[in-house]
Amino acid sequence: ILKWMTKIKIIFTTYLAFSYFFVFSETQNYKITLAGFNIGTLSATHVQVKNIDYYSIVSNVSVNLIIKVKVYYKTVSVYKDSKLIESKVNSLVNGKSFVSNTLWDGKHYKINCNTHKYTYVDSSRVEPIKWSVSKLYFEKPAKGNEVYAETYGKLSNLKLETENQFRFEIPKSKQIYHYSEDEILNYVEMINSIKNFKVTKSI
Repeated sequence: ILKWMTKIKIIFTTYLAFSYFFVFSETQNYKITLAGFNIGTLSATHVQVKNIDYYSIVSNVSVNLIIKVKVYYKTVSVYKDSKLIESKVNSLVNGKSFVSNTLWDGKHYKINCNTHKYTYVDSSRVEPIKWSVSKLYFEKPAKGNEVYAETYGKLSNLKLETENQFRFEIPKSKQIYHYSEDEILNYVEMINSIKNFKVTKSI
């Protein structure tokens, strides 16, 4: 009995300690479609621990274009006091692996991005990054907000299409984010030169 009580006490103490630091966790699930057909899924997660915010985006796509294409993306972005301090994107395109890294070193951002047919390296950015693509899945931005594309290492200003629609242009793609009246991201239009995709919130 004593051992059992000790074990319960340890579990309860651990729970209290975790609860003290843990604020909340939220996950949003989306389906990815092409011409009305389901071709993949996307899951977005936000965890806040004290003044640290973690944003994770995981997507899987399998589609037949000219050839069969299988794409996997996992993005993890970390904010401290609302400032991006690190992001990492791991991607697989038909089995070929790519990595994009962004790191705040205390003076500037060290950017080293590699994805399919794209490479970008830079260390000139010294101004804080307050928004990135991952964050758009959980917060409605304001017109003109500068948003960082973690995969490509590029920033672009959001342009207001209508009251709840924002256009964001990145290398090789244009994205339009559609929010509801209660500021929930309903869907995203992914527009590029090959095919246009839609990312829609699952019910």
